[in-house]
Amino acid sequence: GIEVTLDVAYSPICEGNQYAPILSFKTIDNRSYYYHLSELDYQYYFDYTGTRNTLNCRLANVLKLILNSLRYWILDMHIDDFRYIYI
Repeated sequence: GIEVTLDVAYSPICEGNQYAPILSFKTIDNRSYYYHLSELDYQYYFDYTGTRNTLNCRLANVLKLILNSLRYWILDMHIDDFRYIYI
């Protein structure tokens, strides 16, 4: 059969910056998912990727989310390989 490689990008999140609508992670716990400009003000996001915000992959909950996603693609969807665009 053929092998399937999936492009994955975990940092470009649909929510955007502080002016964008609240859609997902901002409502769960804004400061425990994103990099912020200041530890004192969680309204403004640090943008490492050019996508208006960046997931903080150093945090356990974000890492768990990513690993669970990859596990799903491998075990349930039988993806053979990944190509990471942003992480």
